[in-house]
Amino acid sequence: MKKLLLSLFFPLLLVSSDSLILQNESIIMDKAIPKLDEMAGELRSKTGINVYIIARKTLSGESITDYTKKESETQKGSFLLLVIAADDHQIDMGMSADVATIIDKDEILDDYIIPILVEKRKDISLQQQYSAAVFNGMAEAMDQLAASQNIVLESSVGNGSKDFFDGLTVVIKILLLLTGAALFYAYYQNKKSKGNA
Repeated sequence: MKKLLLSLFFPLLLVSSDSLILQNESIIMDKAIPKLDEMAGELRSKTGINVYIIARKTLSGESITDYTKKESETQKGSFLLLVIAADDHQIDMGMSADVATIIDKDEILDDYIIPILVEKRKDISLQQQYSAAVFNGMAEAMDQLAASQNIVLESSVGNGSKDFFDGLTVVIKILLLLTGAALFYAYYQNKKSKGNA
């Protein structure tokens, strides 16, 4: 009865308690969170593994390794924790021992998160870039955790985000090669016409 009354007066309080976001200092866009929550909720219900994110602007000089270890020690059961200190340009992951046998931290960070964070783009904000990176990495991690128990998450988005960025990189390289070839051809034609004059 008490829970019902609370849900009538504070519905957002109860919903947010199930969110994978433990802290978010305007690093991850609000519109990216519901899909992550959906995947995390399905993963938790089917495997018992909890996924969490702490996204802070700064750790005020504290080592991200120490901070992640300290926060990991407060978690119970099977879990995966992503920690971001945006202004400090630091990112780390903590996990329970059983999850560590499934997830390769370096793979998730180096292949799915960091490449998006370090990409220089003027058409999106830093918040959008962090949101895309976190979404890409955590979606992949949750898919791997589910697959380890022969489960396919119905809410999964696959690795479409990584494919998009990989495809974009290939397109940019091709365009640069074509532009270089066109410039070389124009230079050669210009030089040839001046030689004939």
